[in-house]
This record gives sequence, C-alpha cells and structure tokens, in this order.
Amino acid sequence: MELYLLKSGACLAILFVFYKLILENENMHQFKRIYLLGMLVVSFGIPIITFTTYIEVLETTPINFTSITSETQLEESTSLLDYLPSILWTVYFIGVAFFSFRFIKNIFQILIKINQNQKVKFTDYINVLLTEKVIPHTFFSYIFLNKQKYDLQEIPSEVMLHEQTHAKQKHSFDVLFIELLQIVFWFNPFLYFIKHSIKLNHEFLADQAVLNQGIDSSLYQNILLAFSSDASTPQMANSINYSFIKKRFTVMKTHTSTRKIWFRSLLLLPLLAVLTYSFSTKETLNKPVLENDNLFVNDFYLKIDSEENIYYNNEIISFGEIPNAIKSYKETYPNEVLYFAKIDVENKETTEKLFPFIEIIKENGIENVTACWVKNDNLKISSKNITINIKNNKSFTVNGISATVNELPNILAKFNQSLTKEERSKFVDIIIISEDSVPMEFITNIQEILIDYGINKIRIPGSISDVPLIKKGATKSQLAEYNKLAKKYNKQDKENRVVLMKDLERLEYLYNLMTDEQKANAEPFPDCFPPPPPFVSLKPLDHIIKMAKNNAAFFYENERIPSNKAISLIKENNKLNIETTTFKNSNPIVKITKNGVNNTNIPTPPAPPVPIVPEKIKTGSLKINGVTHYYSTKNGVTKYYNKYGDEVDKNGKMILH
Repeated sequence: MELYLLKSGACLAILFVFYKLILENENMHQFKRIYLLGMLVVSFGIPIITFTTYIEVLETTPINFTSITSETQLEESTSLLDYLPSILWTVYFIGVAFFSFRFIKNIFQILIKINQNQKVKFTDYINVLLTEKVIPHTFFSYIFLNKQKYDLQEIPSEVMLHEQTHAKQKHSFDVLFIELLQIVFWFNPFLYFIKHSIKLNHEFLADQAVLNQGIDSSLYQNILLAFSSDASTPQMANSINYSFIKKRFTVMKTHTSTRKIWFRSLLLLPLLAVLTYSFSTKETLNKPVLENDNLFVNDFYLKIDSEENIYYNNEIISFGEIPNAIKSYKETYPNEVLYFAKIDVENKETTEKLFPFIEIIKENGIENVTACWVKNDNLKISSKNITINIKNNKSFTVNGISATVNELPNILAKFNQSLTKEERSKFVDIIIISEDSVPMEFITNIQEILIDYGINKIRIPGSISDVPLIKKGATKSQLAEYNKLAKKYNKQDKENRVVLMKDLERLEYLYNLMTDEQKANAEPFPDCFPPPPPFVSLKPLDHIIKMAKNNAAFFYENERIPSNKAISLIKENNKLNIETTTFKNSNPIVKITKNGVNNTNIPTPPAPPVPIVPEKIKTGSLKINGVTHYYSTKNGVTKYYNKYGDEVDKNGKMILH
C-alpha cells in the first residue's frame, strides 16, 4: 500500500508540473479540462498495471535429507514499531472522517440555500436569489445571485453569461470529483493544487464563452474587477474570484495556434510512456529448467463422484483403464523422483470399495496412495502441491517463482485459492528441496509460514517418512469445539456408543491439531469403532461367467487375474469365497479368496444353540503407521478396523473375508 501511494503521488506530481509549465497559460481550455481530470485517473491507475516477464533459469537440485525433528518457539517482542501501523491507520481514518464531514456540510449548506430562497427557472439553469450580499456563483444548474441587484437589473449580461457557461458545461461535476478524491487521499498535497487549477480552468472556459460573443475584452475585464472581491463563496461552487483575475487577464490575451496545440498534446505520449515504464509493477517469473528434470508437478489423481464415475484428467475412465492412465502419467513425468496417488470420493459409501483401486495403483508402481471422502457436490475440488527449492544463500523459489520470507505468504495465497485453510490442511502437500548448508533456523521460519497457510504434510524427497510439522496447537475456538463434541460422546455408554462419521472426522482433525499439552488437558478422545463390513453372499459359477462377459476385474488372493483363470478356479474348487462389488458406470470388481464356505444350496441342519454367555467387550483406538484405527475385544478375541469399517491386521493391512 505504501509503495502504491508513493508511485501514484510521483505520477501526479510529474503530470501536474508538466501542466503548469507547458499547458496552463495556453488557450486550449477544453483540452486542459480533459487533461486535468485524466491525469488523476492515470496517476492512480499506472501503479496498478503489472507487466509479467518469464525467464528460464537453470537450476540444480541437490537434495538435503536432513529431518526436521525439533520444535522451535519464536519469542515475541513488542515495540513502538509494532503499533505504528495501527497509529497511522487511526490518523488516516480521522482525516477521512473530517473531510467527509466537511464535504457533507458544504452540500447541505448549498441545498438549504436552494430550498429557502426564491428561484427563477429557465430552460438550462435556475437563478437562486439570495438576500445577503454575494458574488455570483454556480452549482450545477443553479446560479446564486444577490436578489436586490437582480431585481434592479444591476448584474451585467456578461456576468450572467459567464455563470450560465458554468451551468451549461457542468463544471460542478469536476469539482465534485476532486472533492471526493480529497476525502480518500486527503494527505496528498498535490490534490489541493490541482483543485485550484481545475477551478481556474473553469474560469478560462467561461471567459472564452463570453469573449466569443464579440464582447470587448477591455470592457469585460473592467466588469470582472468590479464584481470580484475577497468575499468567500462555497467550496464546491464556481464564482468570479479576485485571486484568479490576474492570471485570467493574461490568458485572455493569449492565442494558441492549432499547430502548437497538436505539438504540446503529442509531448504527452513519451511522458506517459516513461511514467508507465517507471511506475508500473514489474513481475519476473522464473521458468525453472532443472538439470535432472526433477519437477514435482502433480500427483496421480483419481476422483469418484456420487454416481461412481471414475475421473482422470476430468475424463471418465473405467476401472480397467487405470493401468493405462498410470502409464500415461509416468510418460508425462518420466524423471519424477517420487510418485504419489490421491483418490477423492464424493459418496462416503464408496470408501468401502477402494481396496481394488489402491491395489491396482500399487501394482503399477505407485506405492504412496491416499484416499479420502470429499463432500463436494460438483466435484470441483482440485489441489496443487507446492515445491520450494532453497539455495545455500537462503534464496528460494515457490513453484518457480522467486520469493523472500516476507513475500512468502502473498505468493502462497496465489495457489489453491478455491480451497479453505481446512481443506488445504487435508489435500495440499509441500515438497522442500534444499542444498546442504541451509541453516535449520531458516527452514523453520519457512515452515511456520507454511503452517499458517494450511498444509497436509511436508515431503523431503528420499527421506524414509514425511517431515512432521511443527505444531503450534489448536486455537481456543477449536479446543472448545473439540471438548464439546468429545464430551457429548463420552457421556454415552461405551458398549452402545455410536459416533457419526462427520463428527468422528471433525474430532480427528481437531485432535491432530492439538499439542501434547493440549491433549492432556482436553476431553479424552471418545473410544469408538465402526460396524464390521457387511456380510457378502457367495455366487455360483454362472455368476462368474456373467461377470466375465461384463468385463469385470478379477482378483485372487489380492492379485489381478484374467477372467478365464477365475472361471477355472471356481470349476476346480466350488468352496472358494466370492465377493462382487458393482459400480453404476464402471466395470464390476470380483474378489476370490480361499477358505470360503460351501457354495452349494444343500441345506444343512441348524447347529445346536450355543449357551448364552455374557460377553466382555472392550473398545478403543490406536495409531497404526500414523493413521487412527479402532479395535474391539470380545471374550479375549481382538479385531481391528480402519475408519471406513474394513477389518485390518495389526499392521493396518486390510483383511478380506
């Protein structure tokens, strides 16, 4: 903001000096009127213009694998400089309030004069007759005159013509415009000088209109002297004023040729070009060309909408086309160091069907896969990961844009503008590539800014795990929200406790924001576990054949198999377990596992009733590989579940039944 004010003020000063030296004394008043108003617009507009240039910069990418494990707390100190912005803004708004009050007061004074005095109406103007002694002056179409002189016809026709010109040419619009600018930029001294020049040029225009009627200039000058005085007139009115007389007499005698008008007008072109070049904003963006081409451009990204359509690059594909999509993705980024895949689903129920997607992605060479439910009716959430390259001299780029620590928040704001901070905290990853000797303190300062922006995790290529974020802890409002939700469910009986999925996800998000100290003082996380996966019925051989005709994807013991092998397996062993998952607009998925139950329809006698023994049930949650899982222990047997209700083993791997 400060730079903008300095630039606009400099433009205004240069253009005003040009006017005073080159244009003011010339007889080209209509052009000068346009110039005076135009230079205000140009001066406040040029600093907004931005010229962007792109340069290719060769960069090397040595990778620093140092882990960030320590938490740094920045000591806050306050000084007078910390309060200076608040003081300056307070002074500014006091000035705005004062000049706004003065503007409204002047308008009301004129309106009161119009309403409380006699008016004589004509076609293009209205004479307002005042009882007090007053210099003739004009506000829009209202001409204010002394009633006694008007009735006695003591006001010369030349003076009346002068004021009528002000009314017909709408000079009050110009005055009103500069008065409004003074309210906002009251601290700019050039506006006061420019207002004086605008009013003086109005007098030139009115004088020219009178002299064009053939009136002798000497006679007219004597009339002006007789009617001018030091008496005050309203701020926003045009009037005959003694302070303007000498300059007006000089200009009346001046004759400017058409050739001279064109020459002086053309001088503006190089002046405007220099001002635009000097005071516009210039932005230089680097187009990085890395020696090893290790650009982290995009994750492999799949979206599944509420109709179970699979999207890749905004196009619908089938399940069987996913390997080809991964192949195309790798061909696009052949030298990418790390591959990451993300799956977003619009329908929460679809999350229970993601196992085959994850498996086929991993089979095709992408080991890091994340999947989550995104509530998004139009499926337009799209996140962009951010790569930061840090040099030993502490210079760095953000997705190719050169930046400093102070500029980093504004540059980050240019990315993922459609996402909220909470959404960025779920979907946006940061990739940091640093040279060997970058100080840890410098990286920590950058990390603090990244956390304020909102990110999911920081990746350091080649490290065993992603770098943990430095936690600043949850805010007071977030702690209050967590405690309220946790208390609500902790009041329920553990054995019959049911936690809504949306509340569970919110609790997890808030809990992960908290520091260890906050967790210790907060409500305990409600122990809960989702219901087990639904019972899957067995299908006969003809169902397998039908699924093969429908181009289903077959898996045997978590490995992809062709349809003919699936048919052979069922023919050889009718006791294999078969689970089929269907999609509305994509191919079905059939999972075949061993140790199934008999598929025959021969009824078996019911087993004798088992004596009812009171069950001892224990539930809770724990972290497996950094992800929250839930367990249920009944009569000494413990089962584990992920957040989607899938049964997993102790290592978090899904168990298929």
